[in-house]
Amino acid sequence: MKITKISILFILVILIGCGSAKILPEKKTRAYELSQKGSEYYSKADSQKALDYFKRSLMINESIDNREGIARDLNNIGTVYYSIKEMDNALKCFQEALKIGEEIHDSLEKGVSLNNIGNVLLKKGDIKGAIEKFQEALRLDEGAGNKEGAAVRLNNLGIAYNSSGERDRALEFYQKALNINKEVKNSRGTANNLSNIGMVYEAKGELESAIEHYRMALEIDKQIEYSSGIGIDLYNIGHVYEGMGELDKALSFYERAFKVNERLGVKERTDRDLESIKRIQGAIGKRVK
Repeated sequence: MKITKISILFILVILIGCGSAKILPEKKTRAYELSQKGSEYYSKADSQKALDYFKRSLMINESIDNREGIARDLNNIGTVYYSIKEMDNALKCFQEALKIGEEIHDSLEKGVSLNNIGNVLLKKGDIKGAIEKFQEALRLDEGAGNKEGAAVRLNNLGIAYNSSGERDRALEFYQKALNINKEVKNSRGTANNLSNIGMVYEAKGELESAIEHYRMALEIDKQIEYSSGIGIDLYNIGHVYEGMGELDKALSFYERAFKVNERLGVKERTDRDLESIKRIQGAIGKRVK
C-alpha cells in the first residue's frame, strides 16, 4: 500500500487559529491556547490528544457563545475525525461549521468548511461533488484575497482531477498552488505541492521527474523539521527507486522512513514501511543467489 502526502495535505493546512494580534479576553485566550495545543499534537500524529484539546476548546467557546471559535473548533475536530477515518462524524462537524459561517457571514470560515466537506466527498468517491465544493471555496478565498486558502483549494482540485485520471489538469492546479505558496512563503504548503506533483509524474512513468520533486519536498520538510512529511517523502522516494529497479537505494529510503514513522508512532505507516523493507530484502536475496 502506497501512502503519499496527498492524503494529508489539506488536513494540515486547515487547522486554523484565531489569527488575531489583539489581546483576547481570558476565556477566548484559553480556548485559543487549547486549539493551538491540539494543532501541535495533530502535527505529531497524536490524534487522540489533538481531539481532546480541540473538544476542550469547543466547550469554552460554547460557554461564551463565541461563534467564530466554535466554527474553528468544529472544523478542527472534523479534521481529526477525518484522519482516523470517521467520515460521518467528520462530515457532521464540517456541516455544522459551514452553517455557523453562513450565519455570521464569515467567507473565510465558509471556505474552510466547504473545502473540508469536499475532502469527505472525495474520500467517499464523489469526485464531481468534491470539485464543486472546492471551486465554491476557491471563489470565496479569491474574493477575500485569501491567498493561502486559495492555494489549498487549488491543490485539492488537483487531487480531485488526479483521482479521476486527468493527470495534466491535476498538474496545472498543483502548479498554480505551488506558485502561490512560494509567493507567500508557505514552506509546508510548498513541500506538499511538490510531493503531489511528484506523484503525478510517478503515475505518468516519468520517474526522474518524480524523484526530483520528492527530493525537493524532502529538503523543505527537513528544513522546517516536519517529521510527518519527512517520513512520507522518504517512503515516496524509496517507492520510485523500487520501480526503477534500484533496490539498494529503495531499501535505504524505506529504512529511513521506518525510523521516522516509528518515532512518530504511526502504526499504519510503520506497517507499510516494514512490508516494503521485507519485500526489498527478499528481492535482493534472490538477486544475490
